[in-house]
Amino acid sequence: MEQNKSKDIIVSDWCYYLVAFLDVLGQKEVFKDLCTIKSIDEIDERTKKEISENMFYLEQLRENLNKYFYDFTRGEPSKALVEEPYKEQFNQMRKVEIHFQYFSDSLIAFVPLEFKSFYSVTVNGAWGVLGACGIAMLGSLAVGHAVRGGIEICWGTRLRSGEIYGPALNKAYCLERKADYPRIAIGDEVWNYLDSLSNKVKQHPAQIQIDIDACKNMADRSLKLIAKDIDGFFILDYLDLGFLELNKERHDFFGIYDLSKKFVYDSFLKWSKEKNHKLASKYKRLNNYFQSKSILIEKARKSPPIN
Repeated sequence: MEQNKSKDIIVSDWCYYLVAFLDVLGQKEVFKDLCTIKSIDEIDERTKKEISENMFYLEQLRENLNKYFYDFTRGEPSKALVEEPYKEQFNQMRKVEIHFQYFSDSLIAFVPLEFKSFYSVTVNGAWGVLGACGIAMLGSLAVGHAVRGGIEICWGTRLRSGEIYGPALNKAYCLERKADYPRIAIGDEVWNYLDSLSNKVKQHPAQIQIDIDACKNMADRSLKLIAKDIDGFFILDYLDLGFLELNKERHDFFGIYDLSKKFVYDSFLKWSKEKNHKLASKYKRLNNYFQSKSILIEKARKSPPIN
């Protein structure tokens, strides 16, 4: 009887989670010749150098994402003028809850979508995950690595170790696999969730109007980061106006964009020349995405920075 009670307690902790699963592509190519070696001395210097560079890249990617999540959850002091009786309430609504974990060349970020004092805390986290994934995508391309990902919502819980567990993680992983070429696919449930918040659908009977309005504001900002690709998938639109607004004050944004664009085009040429039709096709689709945003990016580059 006590054992069944323990199981009930664990299941009762489940709630909806927004989960992002990112995978760094091309790692299998690095390791394909290592499975048959008997000694580390058999690895040639070129392969050792490539493995070292990949390990360094993964460490840097993790450090950059850690910094982004830390900066975002810490938050900048608000310039909004709030009357003294409402300051504590305002500060509580600006809080962010984001969790993340790493496994080899995979990165996972997740947000519990449960109502506590204010539901806006969960939407702040969702927006932060979308922003982090966009930065990871563009930053990775800039240093010569492609990322593919999936972001979806479903049931989940956390193990004692703090790791996410449940169908939410599985759905994000499956969506990453379906994304096919280097892009971050957004699940229908994510879109429906943000759309409901944008339309001020109450998320809990106790949710107050000021919280509903705050959720709409963050949902609208999040929806600007999403677009529909030509094959019908929702994708993270990291080169459109939503991300430009998010990153315009970053002095290095356009430099990172230039490096990313060059890597994508060079990769398309490389795989085409080597007659690797599968990879050439993937990078052609990614190059088409960059080309479709070039006018927008150049217009933003020439406009004055945001103060």
